[in-house]
Amino acid sequence: MRGRCNNPNDLRYALYGGRGITICERWNSFENFYADMGDPPEGRSIDRVNNEGNYEPSNCRWATQREQVHNSRSTKLTDADVTAIRSDLRPLKVIAAEYGVGHTYICSIRNGKKRTSI
Repeated sequence: MRGRCNNPNDLRYALYGGRGITICERWNSFENFYADMGDPPEGRSIDRVNNEGNYEPSNCRWATQREQVHNSRSTKLTDADVTAIRSDLRPLKVIAAEYGVGHTYICSIRNGKKRTSI
């Protein structure tokens, strides 16, 4: 969470801190984070309920990998987004940053490996 939001050298920074996702000030203290979130249940990790929102008590939960995949931005692209991506000639990383998804996902869309209806 901290690396993705605060470290420009983190591979996923562009999808988090680079698009303005922050961590609430209260969570600068691990004790406060732990008081708000507690121990993660087995097989779960931190997830933001609203992907456009920040890491804060009212927007975070412990979720399974499956729940997180279904809550990801890539599962929320519209048919129009997919159609636009397929015809967009800009570099993959530029398009990926615009839509907030990974460049490999954009490559899959361009290659027709992702369906238009989600």
